[in-house]
Amino acid sequence: MSENSNILIRSGRALGDALKEIRTQQGLTQQDMAERLNAHRTTIVDLESGNSKQLDRLARFIRFSGYDIILVPRQNRDTSPGA
Repeated sequence: MSENSNILIRSGRALGDALKEIRTQQGLTQQDMAERLNAHRTTIVDLESGNSKQLDRLARFIRFSGYDIILVPRQNRDTSPGA
């Protein structure tokens, strides 16, 4: 996955994989990310594992509602008014 790619999320597992990839692209360890979020490292491990029932339910809820979660790097966002 390149830094400038949008990432389509359709499951908790896909979200976990994306979070791990994003963190590693930024050169951060799980401990680094935990410190930035004021959380325990185990929180990062849990999020990146993709095994969270809540994350999977959220992704499924959105998908079954006819929408997708797409992670977009900030430098690629449309910054026009109303976006």
